[in-house]
Amino acid sequence: MITFEPQKLLKSLNTIRNSHPSRKGEPVKVGKSLIDEVRRILRQSSPENLETTIYSLTVKQLAACVDIVAIDRNNTIIDRAAKAIELRPSEAMIPRIWFKLIRRYPHDILEKLLKMLVSTKGGNAIESHQRISKDAIRWLMADTLPSGIIHHYKAIRKTDDFDQFLSHHLLEKKDALFKIAWQTLLTKGTAKLIRQQDPKRIIKEIHSEIKSDKSMSMGQHYLNTLQHRHNFDEKILNYIHSKWKKPIMSDQNMKAEHRFWKNVSDTARAEFHKWLMIQEINEYFDGERADFWRPYVEKGALEDINVQEKGFLLQFHRFGVVEFKETGNAAYVYPIKHFMQFMNMPSMTNSNLADFKNKKQTIKGRNWDGRIIHWSGWQDTTQKLIKGLMTL
Repeated sequence: MITFEPQKLLKSLNTIRNSHPSRKGEPVKVGKSLIDEVRRILRQSSPENLETTIYSLTVKQLAACVDIVAIDRNNTIIDRAAKAIELRPSEAMIPRIWFKLIRRYPHDILEKLLKMLVSTKGGNAIESHQRISKDAIRWLMADTLPSGIIHHYKAIRKTDDFDQFLSHHLLEKKDALFKIAWQTLLTKGTAKLIRQQDPKRIIKEIHSEIKSDKSMSMGQHYLNTLQHRHNFDEKILNYIHSKWKKPIMSDQNMKAEHRFWKNVSDTARAEFHKWLMIQEINEYFDGERADFWRPYVEKGALEDINVQEKGFLLQFHRFGVVEFKETGNAAYVYPIKHFMQFMNMPSMTNSNLADFKNKKQTIKGRNWDGRIIHWSGWQDTTQKLIKGLMTL
């Protein structure tokens, strides 16, 4: 835990100042042997003598403390090195900590130390550095660097994509902060900011974390934030479907739903589901049958679809329709109770098509046996029949 104890050990300070004059602006080279030496000094110091030990460190040894905070795994040594930076802050440490931080982000201790140094020593070391964006000062005012970057990106009027923005502000793709900034954009960014990005770039970032929950968080935020189909990009929706399938829109078979959909809003789930049903209709049918069934998705009348190799099941509220892939087969219209037996079947592939052509179970009407026969003009007749069924 970092604590600040502003105690002055004047005698030690005077000795240090005389022995180690300031070399402001000169980068300090730190090798492994020096890091090991400082690590040993900090480890061997007793708690009561730690401040004296810290004030006896040379400029190079203090620079090594930054490296120790960045790379060490021993929490005690890390805390002692951090305390050395707190007790003996210098402007020269700021660029060193900055570069260590952006390459290892997130690193809470380095970030806190950097904010402390900028607060006490000012931002000149950042603003005058050729390899650090002057806007880094602005980013450091936020809770975290990535959130500061996103706030800045949101505030500018230019429509640069995020890669261009980050590169313009001297962050490189190899920097961990570059990647974390992207993840922050895709988990917290506004719809406007997300829509500015190339869909392929978004997919690349989501896929890079496919083995972790970060990937799902980015996909969920995309759907929840953009919400409606006219905002969605088809390439991203296809990717989401390939990885996490589709939401289950009824209480039945909820166990089959991927956990990705648990944190997707009802509105976004419904919009994704409508998009997918339209895709399935367009892919399964050629021409007039696709044109006929598609508007029922748009109107919200068609609740679900089950696509099989041999059959295509369309679920309405009170009834369902079984269409068949091969032309020459009539469609069968069943009451919802009987239809759901087909809907919940794993597959029609190994089933006898005759099992789905049961005129005894179809809905009957005046001069109608419950079948849709695709002869000339079938659309007008069927539209009237469905309209009547929907008003029952």
